[in-house]
Amino acid sequence: RFSSGMLGGALHRLRSGFSSDLFDVDTWKGLWYIVNYSLEEQSSFLKRRLSGEYVTDEWGFDSDLFKVVEPFFTFMYQTYWRVQTSGIENIPIKGRAMLVCNHSGQLPWDSAMVGAAVYHEHPEKRLVRTLFGDWFPTLPFLSALFVKMGQVLATEDNGVRLLEQDELAAVYPEGYKGVGKLFKDRYNLARFGR
Repeated sequence: RFSSGMLGGALHRLRSGFSSDLFDVDTWKGLWYIVNYSLEEQSSFLKRRLSGEYVTDEWGFDSDLFKVVEPFFTFMYQTYWRVQTSGIENIPIKGRAMLVCNHSGQLPWDSAMVGAAVYHEHPEKRLVRTLFGDWFPTLPFLSALFVKMGQVLATEDNGVRLLEQDELAAVYPEGYKGVGKLFKDRYNLARFGR
């Protein structure tokens, strides 16, 4: 509840602010420029998607789509989970490296957060190429998204090729056992191999 004097002052300031900016031609020109630019960029992105006129690397990584999806992962990394990262200085600036990680169970958010950590905390913002299991290509939407985000099907040949191309590869040697862990076992390693 506001006092009548306080409410009246707030309404007066609100009206005077609107009246001066509401009829300012430069304000409307600037607003139109921003809206027009955003709409053109979005329509251009959609046209490229629908026509197939966009570029991917040899692994299927789509940098345009990555830029669209990246703010969501940034939100998950910085705001939702508030991930704390240590040891990022051990990842080389250039050249091949392999990150060997463990799953925390259930959905592969841990892999996405490892990639977000390297992208946000590493001085070179390197792309982590996570090798994912052969079960994921059976998921219609997610398999294509994984590939477009730079992830690679886990085969020995793909792992070797990534390292030969000086990529930053991540593996989860627990495999499906790691994804099936209970919450209480999230920091314990499951047995490797089959």
